[in-house]
Amino acid sequence: MASKHSAEDLVVYYEGHSYRSHRVLLALETKHVVYRKQEVDVANLENLSPEYMKLNPSGDTPTLVHGVEVVVGDEQILHYIDDTFQESPQLYLDESTQGGRKTKYLLKLSDKLDLDILMRGVPLNKELARVESDDLSAGFKKDRTTLFRETLPEKCEQLKKENPDLTEEYEKKKEWGLNYPVDVDSDELDAALKMTDDVIAKLEDELTIRKIEEPPEKEWWLIGMRLTISDIYWASNLYLLEQLGLAKRYWDGNKRPHVAAYLNKIKQHSSFKEEPQSDFDKFVSKVKSKWPWVVPVGAAVGAVLLFIVI
Repeated sequence: MASKHSAEDLVVYYEGHSYRSHRVLLALETKHVVYRKQEVDVANLENLSPEYMKLNPSGDTPTLVHGVEVVVGDEQILHYIDDTFQESPQLYLDESTQGGRKTKYLLKLSDKLDLDILMRGVPLNKELARVESDDLSAGFKKDRTTLFRETLPEKCEQLKKENPDLTEEYEKKKEWGLNYPVDVDSDELDAALKMTDDVIAKLEDELTIRKIEEPPEKEWWLIGMRLTISDIYWASNLYLLEQLGLAKRYWDGNKRPHVAAYLNKIKQHSSFKEEPQSDFDKFVSKVKSKWPWVVPVGAAVGAVLLFIVI
């Protein structure tokens, strides 16, 4: 059994709307690591607080603090988790093995998705994306352009004066806000949508093969019979696309039945019904009910309405 580490030893600063944060949370759940969560409310610019900027000078999420170690960025954190907590099953498989080579392929496939372009572009161009307003998660109907291009730079100026030791950090974040895109080029969005179609088609092929490989009575995942890093990436990818209202375009209506079944399998059971939860924490609860090695870590904070990477 995987060892438990004190919740005081490890803290994850996460943004409730960030698919990158969600990957980290799912990895920690899967690795049996007990941890403490601290939500960073980007909508209220909590990521600009001096305390957080000292941990993560770019003001991005997620950030992991483990004792004296501070790790930023989802990929770096995922590798850190896997390398540090080796008592539980490894998420990343040995690349010299067949499973490791398949992992590398599935992660490269995931990298072809331009999720940032889709998140910004789909809500602004629903006709091109072939998305109905009712299919969009409520948060995607909110425009954060004013927040990032106007409010954020002003806040950075204020905090820079109050915290001269963080002048460089606030200047960089201010510049980021001033350059935040007002719109998404339609050709760029169209290319991202077409690439997504190609990628999901390849995922359907992989899932078709997996269904043939494993007996119907067994519960299988992308690689073998347990959760790996491939499932963590693809669980968050598909859930995000669904929240963007793109399920009808890419897999619903028996278009790609194995992709639909894979996502439904992940979300089949729910738990923690006693108190209100965010969309993503409901999703995590459903995942945990299907992945028995995942342990509960408590109720979530906030509502998941929008995946935004800061």
